[in-house]
Amino acid sequence: MAIIGMICVIGSYSVATAQSNRDYRFFVAGEYGFAITPEDFTDYYTKGIGFCLGIEYPVSPNWALVGLFDMKFFGPDGGMIADWWDDPGEYPYSTNIEVSEGSLTAGTIAVLGKGSLKGPGSRFFPYIKGGFGISISGADEIKVTFTNSIGDPQIAWPGGVENETNFSIILGFGIEKMLGSGNSSIFVDAGLHMIMQDEVSPTVAPITLGFKF
Repeated sequence: MAIIGMICVIGSYSVATAQSNRDYRFFVAGEYGFAITPEDFTDYYTKGIGFCLGIEYPVSPNWALVGLFDMKFFGPDGGMIADWWDDPGEYPYSTNIEVSEGSLTAGTIAVLGKGSLKGPGSRFFPYIKGGFGISISGADEIKVTFTNSIGDPQIAWPGGVENETNFSIILGFGIEKMLGSGNSSIFVDAGLHMIMQDEVSPTVAPITLGFKF
Protein backbone atom coordinates (compact mmCIF):
# COMPACT_ATOMS: atom_id res chain seq x y z
CA MET A 1 0.00 0.00 0.00
CA ALA A 2 2.86 2.35 0.81
CA ILE A 3 4.40 1.71 -2.63
CA ILE A 4 1.06 2.37 -4.37
CA GLY A 5 0.67 5.60 -2.42
CA MET A 6 4.17 6.70 -3.36
CA ILE A 7 3.49 5.97 -7.04
CA CYS A 8 0.30 8.06 -6.90
CA VAL A 9 2.12 10.99 -5.30
CA ILE A 10 4.95 10.86 -7.84
CA GLY A 11 2.44 10.60 -10.71
CA SER A 12 0.45 13.55 -9.46
CA TYR A 13 3.62 15.61 -9.04
CA SER A 14 4.75 14.74 -12.58
CA VAL A 15 1.42 15.76 -14.11
CA ALA A 16 1.37 19.03 -12.16
CA THR A 17 4.96 19.78 -13.17
CA ALA A 18 4.23 19.06 -16.82
CA GLN A 19 1.20 21.33 -16.73
CA SER A 20 3.09 24.17 -15.06
CA ASN A 21 5.97 23.90 -17.55
CA ARG A 22 3.91 23.90 -20.74
CA ASP A 23 4.20 27.04 -22.86
CA TYR A 24 0.66 27.10 -24.25
CA ARG A 25 -2.44 28.07 -22.27
CA PHE A 26 -6.11 27.36 -22.79
CA PHE A 27 -8.78 29.99 -22.19
CA VAL A 28 -12.56 30.34 -21.88
CA ALA A 29 -14.51 33.59 -21.92
CA GLY A 30 -17.97 35.10 -21.97
CA GLU A 31 -19.02 38.00 -24.18
CA TYR A 32 -21.52 40.85 -24.17
CA GLY A 33 -21.73 42.51 -27.57
CA PHE A 34 -23.28 45.59 -29.17
CA ALA A 35 -24.51 45.77 -32.77
CA ILE A 36 -22.68 48.62 -34.57
CA THR A 37 -23.37 48.50 -38.33
CA PRO A 38 -25.02 48.28 -40.87
CA GLU A 39 -28.54 49.71 -40.56
CA ASP A 40 -30.08 46.45 -41.83
CA PHE A 41 -28.51 44.79 -38.77
CA THR A 42 -29.05 47.48 -36.14
CA ASP A 43 -32.69 48.01 -37.17
CA TYR A 44 -33.50 44.69 -35.50
CA TYR A 45 -30.69 43.91 -33.05
CA THR A 46 -28.88 45.96 -30.41
CA LYS A 47 -27.22 43.62 -27.88
CA GLY A 48 -26.20 39.98 -27.70
CA ILE A 49 -24.24 37.46 -25.69
CA GLY A 50 -21.65 34.85 -26.56
CA PHE A 51 -18.68 32.75 -25.53
CA CYS A 52 -15.29 31.84 -26.88
CA LEU A 53 -12.62 29.26 -26.11
CA GLY A 54 -9.21 28.57 -27.49
CA ILE A 55 -5.49 28.24 -27.03
CA GLU A 56 -2.66 30.78 -26.75
CA TYR A 57 0.93 29.93 -27.68
CA PRO A 58 3.78 32.42 -27.00
CA VAL A 59 6.30 32.96 -29.78
CA SER A 60 8.35 35.51 -27.77
CA PRO A 61 8.08 37.14 -24.34
CA ASN A 62 5.68 39.78 -25.69
CA TRP A 63 3.98 38.10 -28.65
CA ALA A 64 1.67 35.11 -28.98
CA LEU A 65 -0.47 33.27 -31.49
CA VAL A 66 -4.09 32.67 -30.52
CA GLY A 67 -6.49 30.14 -32.00
CA LEU A 68 -10.12 30.48 -30.99
CA PHE A 69 -13.69 29.36 -31.55
CA ASP A 70 -16.32 32.04 -30.94
CA MET A 71 -20.14 31.95 -30.84
CA LYS A 72 -22.44 34.98 -30.72
CA PHE A 73 -26.21 35.04 -30.15
CA PHE A 74 -28.48 38.05 -30.74
CA GLY A 75 -32.21 38.21 -30.07
CA PRO A 76 -34.37 40.87 -31.74
CA ASP A 77 -34.84 44.09 -29.79
CA GLY A 78 -38.62 43.86 -29.33
CA GLY A 79 -38.95 47.29 -27.74
CA MET A 80 -37.09 49.05 -30.54
CA ILE A 81 -38.99 47.20 -33.28
CA ALA A 82 -42.33 47.97 -31.63
CA ASP A 83 -41.40 51.66 -31.33
CA TRP A 84 -40.99 52.13 -35.08
CA TRP A 85 -43.43 49.48 -36.30
CA ASP A 86 -46.45 51.79 -36.12
CA ASP A 87 -44.70 54.82 -37.63
CA PRO A 88 -46.22 56.13 -40.88
CA GLY A 89 -45.26 53.62 -43.53
CA GLU A 90 -46.23 50.04 -44.30
CA TYR A 91 -48.11 49.45 -41.01
CA PRO A 92 -49.31 52.87 -39.74
CA TYR A 93 -51.38 53.13 -36.55
CA SER A 94 -50.73 49.51 -35.53
CA THR A 95 -51.49 48.43 -31.97
CA ASN A 96 -50.86 45.39 -29.73
CA ILE A 97 -47.41 44.92 -31.25
CA GLU A 98 -45.50 41.87 -29.97
CA VAL A 99 -42.10 40.66 -31.18
CA SER A 100 -40.75 37.10 -30.84
CA GLU A 101 -38.43 34.54 -32.47
CA GLY A 102 -35.84 35.71 -34.98
CA SER A 103 -32.56 34.83 -33.23
CA LEU A 104 -29.30 35.63 -35.03
CA THR A 105 -26.21 33.44 -34.54
CA ALA A 106 -22.62 33.72 -35.73
CA GLY A 107 -19.90 31.13 -35.24
CA THR A 108 -16.26 31.93 -35.98
CA ILE A 109 -12.94 30.08 -36.11
CA ALA A 110 -10.02 32.50 -36.12
CA VAL A 111 -6.27 32.90 -35.73
CA LEU A 112 -5.03 36.07 -34.03
CA GLY A 113 -1.77 37.72 -33.13
CA LYS A 114 -1.47 39.13 -29.60
CA GLY A 115 1.06 41.69 -28.43
CA SER A 116 1.55 42.37 -24.71
CA LEU A 117 3.22 45.41 -23.15
CA LYS A 118 5.03 43.76 -20.26
CA GLY A 119 8.46 43.32 -18.76
CA PRO A 120 10.09 40.38 -16.96
CA GLY A 121 7.94 39.37 -14.00
CA SER A 122 4.99 41.58 -14.97
CA ARG A 123 1.75 40.39 -13.42
CA PHE A 124 -0.60 43.08 -14.79
CA PHE A 125 -0.26 44.35 -18.35
CA PRO A 126 -2.18 45.67 -21.39
CA TYR A 127 -2.33 43.92 -24.75
CA ILE A 128 -3.65 44.28 -28.29
CA LYS A 129 -4.89 41.55 -30.59
CA GLY A 130 -5.98 41.17 -34.19
CA GLY A 131 -6.46 38.59 -36.89
CA PHE A 132 -8.71 36.85 -39.38
CA GLY A 133 -11.29 34.10 -39.26
CA ILE A 134 -14.11 32.34 -41.04
CA SER A 135 -17.64 33.00 -39.80
CA ILE A 136 -20.92 31.22 -40.45
CA SER A 137 -23.83 33.53 -39.65
CA GLY A 138 -27.56 33.71 -40.24
CA ALA A 139 -30.86 34.86 -38.73
CA ASP A 140 -34.33 33.40 -38.45
CA GLU A 141 -37.26 35.56 -39.51
CA ILE A 142 -38.61 37.77 -36.74
CA LYS A 143 -42.25 37.19 -35.83
CA VAL A 144 -44.22 40.40 -35.30
CA THR A 145 -47.89 40.12 -34.34
CA PHE A 146 -50.02 43.28 -34.31
CA THR A 147 -53.46 44.73 -34.88
CA ASN A 148 -53.73 46.95 -37.93
CA SER A 149 -55.51 50.28 -38.20
CA ILE A 150 -58.90 48.67 -38.91
CA GLY A 151 -58.68 46.20 -36.01
CA ASP A 152 -57.60 43.02 -37.85
CA PRO A 153 -54.89 40.80 -36.27
CA GLN A 154 -51.80 40.48 -38.46
CA ILE A 155 -48.48 38.61 -38.54
CA ALA A 156 -45.32 39.75 -40.34
CA TRP A 157 -41.95 38.00 -40.68
CA PRO A 158 -39.14 40.49 -41.38
CA GLY A 159 -35.40 40.18 -41.09
CA GLY A 160 -34.61 36.58 -42.06
CA VAL A 161 -31.13 35.84 -43.49
CA GLU A 162 -29.89 32.51 -44.85
CA ASN A 163 -26.66 31.13 -43.36
CA GLU A 164 -23.57 32.50 -45.10
CA THR A 165 -19.87 31.70 -44.78
CA ASN A 166 -17.59 34.74 -44.90
CA PHE A 167 -14.19 35.98 -43.84
CA SER A 168 -14.14 38.06 -40.67
CA ILE A 169 -11.76 40.48 -38.99
CA ILE A 170 -11.24 40.62 -35.22
CA LEU A 171 -9.51 43.52 -33.46
CA GLY A 172 -9.24 44.34 -29.77
CA PHE A 173 -7.33 45.64 -26.79
CA GLY A 174 -7.43 44.65 -23.13
CA ILE A 175 -5.68 44.01 -19.84
CA GLU A 176 -4.55 40.76 -18.22
CA LYS A 177 -3.83 39.92 -14.57
CA MET A 178 -1.70 36.93 -13.60
CA LEU A 179 -2.94 34.78 -10.73
CA GLY A 180 -1.05 32.75 -8.11
CA SER A 181 2.15 31.27 -9.50
CA GLY A 182 1.48 32.75 -12.94
CA ASN A 183 0.11 29.62 -14.60
CA SER A 184 -3.35 31.17 -14.87
CA SER A 185 -4.77 34.65 -15.37
CA ILE A 186 -7.93 36.63 -15.90
CA PHE A 187 -8.43 39.11 -18.73
CA VAL A 188 -10.91 41.62 -20.06
CA ASP A 189 -10.91 43.22 -23.49
CA ALA A 190 -13.04 45.18 -25.93
CA GLY A 191 -12.89 45.40 -29.70
CA LEU A 192 -14.60 44.90 -33.04
CA HIS A 193 -15.69 41.80 -34.94
CA MET A 194 -16.51 42.48 -38.61
CA ILE A 195 -18.09 39.82 -40.84
CA MET A 196 -17.12 40.65 -44.44
CA GLN A 197 -20.26 39.91 -46.45
CA ASP A 198 -20.63 40.89 -50.13
CA GLU A 199 -22.90 43.92 -49.77
CA VAL A 200 -22.63 44.79 -46.07
CA SER A 201 -20.27 43.99 -43.20
CA PRO A 202 -22.19 43.33 -39.96
CA THR A 203 -20.04 44.62 -37.12
CA VAL A 204 -20.25 43.83 -33.41
CA ALA A 205 -18.35 45.46 -30.54
CA PRO A 206 -17.88 42.69 -27.92
CA ILE A 207 -16.70 43.10 -24.34
CA THR A 208 -15.01 39.87 -23.20
CA LEU A 209 -14.21 38.57 -19.73
CA GLY A 210 -12.20 35.39 -19.53
CA PHE A 211 -9.95 32.97 -17.67
CA LYS A 212 -6.68 31.54 -19.03
CA PHE A 213 -5.11 28.41 -17.57
